[in-house]
Amino acid sequence: MSLVSLHNTTMRFPTPGGGQFTAVENITFAVGRGAFVSLVGPSGCGKSTILGMVSGLLPPSGGEVRVEGETVQDNLALTLLFRKLPRPEALRRAQAWTDRVGLTAFAGLYETIWQDLKDEVRASYERSKREPGR
Repeated sequence: MSLVSLHNTTMRFPTPGGGQFTAVENITFAVGRGAFVSLVGPSGCGKSTILGMVSGLLPPSGGEVRVEGETVQDNLALTLLFRKLPRPEALRRAQAWTDRVGLTAFAGLYETIWQDLKDEVRASYERSKREPGR
C-alpha cells in the first residue's frame, strides 16, 4: 500500500477577476513507505500546492488525496465501525458530522491532525447532548 497517493488531483484558486487559476491539474502518483521523493520544478509550477494538499491544509478542487489509504471521513467512521454499525450507516453519519462541524470541503482529505478533528467532533456531540436543539 502507498503511504501517500494522489489520484486525478486538481487545485484551482479564485482570481481577483472572478475566474480561476489552475495550479495543478489531474496529478496522479503514489509514494511508498520509506521512499524518498523530491518535487522539482520552476517557481510557480505547483510544488507547494501539492505539499499543501498532501498535508491537508489545502482541499483539492478535484480528485483525491490519501495518506496511508485513509481520508478524513474514513477516520470519522472508524469509531462507528468499532461499535458494529454497518459501513454505509457509519459513512452516512460521518458525512453528517462532517457537514455539522463545517468540514465538508475536507471530507475527501486525510489530515495529519485527524485526531484533533475526532476530538472536536466528540466535543460537539457532547455539547449537543447537553444543549439540545443547538
